Amino acid sequence: MDKDILFNHFSTAIELLEQHYVVASKKEKLLSGLREKNSDDFKNIKSLSEFATFVTEMLMQLSGDKHLYIELFTNQEDGNFLEEDWLKKELESERTNNFGFTEVKVMPNNIGYMKITQFMNPDRGIDTAIAAMKMLENTDATIIDLRHNRGGYGELGEYILSYFFDDEPILLSTTHDMNIKDFQTFTHPFVVGKRKLNHHPLYILINCKTGSAAEYFTYVLQAHEKAIIVGEPSAGAANRNTYYPLTDGIRLSISTGEPIVEITGSNWEGEGIIPNIKCAPEDALDKAIAHLQQSE
Repeated sequence: MDKDILFNHFSTAIELLEQHYVVASKKEKLLSGLREKNSDDFKNIKSLSEFATFVTEMLMQLSGDKHLYIELFTNQEDGNFLEEDWLKKELESERTNNFGFTEVKVMPNNIGYMKITQFMNPDRGIDTAIAAMKMLENTDATIIDLRHNRGGYGELGEYILSYFFDDEPILLSTTHDMNIKDFQTFTHPFVVGKRKLNHHPLYILINCKTGSAAEYFTYVLQAHEKAIIVGEPSAGAANRNTYYPLTDGIRLSISTGEPIVEITGSNWEGEGIIPNIKCAPEDALDKAIAHLQQSE
């Protein structure tokens, strides 16, 4: 591909980062490092996919922020691309992955198990989330498997975690956002079905691929001593991101929101969530069941 065209895309990315990147402590170093590049740095790049990889690695090296990356639309290279294609791709993923709720079952000893691979659009996914929670509402304990869940829409996770709180809304977090007014997040005063209260045993399984909204879900429940976390430390991607198109088929993800969880006054950015029970991710389910049985 033409190096000057690629450099123009790169320059647009720098401008967007200058306008929208939220982490003040990292911003100067990030922008300075990017501005050292010129068009010759792109002369060996032959495709948009190579460009996306090259710039993403650069962003990660300069910031360590896992919400800074270039995303390619399914190897799109021909320029025949519409913005609506991103929505079509999302809708298809929701349909084929059951809004992220890929497994819900009652295991022996009346232990509820729920595998969530992604927190998808809350407006479209709320009915599936309610059905999953209804399926498990009479269990004596709950295990939520978030291994390999990279995040998604935080609102759906906020609804599910509200089942483990009383109906009086509790302030969970305040987010400083570059694009909109700073906002606060509370537990939901109303959920469909039974809440899981009175020290209901809750275990959350995580690994190094558990990120973003899935980490928020885990961090909040751990901080409020509602859940025991099992597995390995999570990804450490706390910031909320917004997508900006650069050209046909590629878009830039920028951290535009920085959440602070009320009960800790902090978040898990760069550090990840430290499990209460550390183990190899593939052993996490067995470890959770064993710990539950020992606690009875």
